[in-house]
Amino acid sequence: MRRLKAALLAVALFWIAGPTLAGPAFQAVSAHAQLVSSVPGAGERLDQAPSQIILVFSERLDQLGTAVDLLDADGRLILRGSGAIDPADQRSFLVPLPALGDGLYTVNWRSLSADDGHSIQGFFSFGIGDDVVVPGAGQGDGGDIHSGHGLVQSVIETIARIAAELGAMLALGFVLIALAVLRPVDAGAARVVGRWASLALIAAGLGAAALIPLVASTAVVDPVAYALQTGSGQLLVARAALGLGIGSVALLIARGAELSAAFAAAGGVALTLLLALSGHGAGFESAAPILFVAVHVAAAGCWLAGLLGLAWLILGNGGRHRPLLGASIPRFSAVALVSVGLFATTSLYLWWLMNRAVIDLASNYGVLLVVKAVLALAAIALGGLSYLGWRSTGALGVNRRIPIEAGLALAVVAVTALLASGSPPGPTRPIPIERAATSSPNELNANLSLLPARPGPNRVIVNLPDSVVTGHETLELVLQRLDQTGETRVVLTLVPDNPQIGATGATDVPMPPGSQWDASARLMLHDAELSRARFVFAFDDAGLSQGQSRPVLDPLALVALALAAAAVFGFTIVLAGGALPRVERRLGRLTLLAGSIAAALLAVAAFIVGPQL
Repeated sequence: MRRLKAALLAVALFWIAGPTLAGPAFQAVSAHAQLVSSVPGAGERLDQAPSQIILVFSERLDQLGTAVDLLDADGRLILRGSGAIDPADQRSFLVPLPALGDGLYTVNWRSLSADDGHSIQGFFSFGIGDDVVVPGAGQGDGGDIHSGHGLVQSVIETIARIAAELGAMLALGFVLIALAVLRPVDAGAARVVGRWASLALIAAGLGAAALIPLVASTAVVDPVAYALQTGSGQLLVARAALGLGIGSVALLIARGAELSAAFAAAGGVALTLLLALSGHGAGFESAAPILFVAVHVAAAGCWLAGLLGLAWLILGNGGRHRPLLGASIPRFSAVALVSVGLFATTSLYLWWLMNRAVIDLASNYGVLLVVKAVLALAAIALGGLSYLGWRSTGALGVNRRIPIEAGLALAVVAVTALLASGSPPGPTRPIPIERAATSSPNELNANLSLLPARPGPNRVIVNLPDSVVTGHETLELVLQRLDQTGETRVVLTLVPDNPQIGATGATDVPMPPGSQWDASARLMLHDAELSRARFVFAFDDAGLSQGQSRPVLDPLALVALALAAAAVFGFTIVLAGGALPRVERRLGRLTLLAGSIAAALLAVAAFIVGPQL
């Protein structure tokens, strides 16, 4: 028991201190509403003054914390706090300009994400006139995990996010575990665990309420204005009100166990949906990611609530509940099998959707995802030992495995809360375009990609993956509109990436909806073409309608197929009168049916209303 307590203490210390102290160390995590393209482009020199500046960001914007300052070459302020969100695209920001003369201008921008409520800032320069020398592309601050916060604020934010997310996850989970797992075994234990749901709701409400001034301080806006005038602030207010209100009511009527459980379950469902609407999944055009996040949170909550309930049976009240463990584990196994299955498949889907990479150790968000995956796999492995009936009485006996598994699952929640302070890199990754046939006898080994690959200003990026650039060559990008006459030629400045991947050049180009493009990347030497690569693509109102390069095996499609197969398999077992092995039969059939319905809904959402990448 001493060794068990030492192990649990180590897990608890990691859960509380690890993510909190890791925040300041994770610098330059992928930004939130990050600038991805603009017109004029960063570092661009224009012959004529533009009538407006168009900024395109990776996430939807809130007007309250988004604005642009424009300065001339002497640092004089021309515009202050200007601009408005494009009514046709919440990711675009329009800044009307006065008449500008020749010279160098600097755009200082700041953005407030409507998806996660985080604020960042950055700058870039452009020039007007033949004699203007324009510096490099500028930068955005990117932000660390706790962008704009000191250590104390980072600690408070981490604790608040853990309380808000853990409470929302456990509220519904505790009710289901009390009713489905514990009540048939011990009504007294079920009442205790069911009462925990009320406390979880209150914790979720307190955590959401604490986040309001923290996020507002980062965006440098009034907390009341943030809470009432921004989408992310209103969601936090709703989460705080629901958690505190329903949690308090459920706690006050705790003697009416059935009514209290109904209130707590309703509060858990509502908070789960609000949590899904408050995250990065809400930033996509489709509702499918929101559904995946909601199922992900609910499945994790049921799994974790059951682990905490069993850990209490083992450790609580001097061990008097230990004899009930043998009757509870087969019932909990029915819930855990389905919950872990849904948790794992939704994790894979969201992993690829948010990262657009299998493993991305170059991104701090990706590193934290790997940490989360390792912790989750360790917890699931320990649960697998208990499910398979491995009842060793040694260091990994069932009485020790379950509390440690619960501790690891809590650590997963802590890392997830830390991830919520960052932003996934997927929306800021360029979308590759397929190479088309060319009549050139020498085909250039080049890749072309677009960011953000939506109608409007797009950054056209040309990469020469294994070309040896001596410095004498130039890379010319020829853009021809196929839906109308006209051609644009841009000489790209080649920036060496490293000896293994050659060099990259980029430019920002307006690309309206309905436009069709033929793009050629030409490697030139003294006005003579050495080689070229050709690309054809088109836009509709939503995004790329032609030309996107897709992997042979699309990870999102594979997960959707796996969900569809699991749904068919589950329905077949239930209709055939079967049940999950090693579990209580009746509960096993019920949870298998519920899991099959959830898997079928997720598969339909992924195939029919899945997000456009």
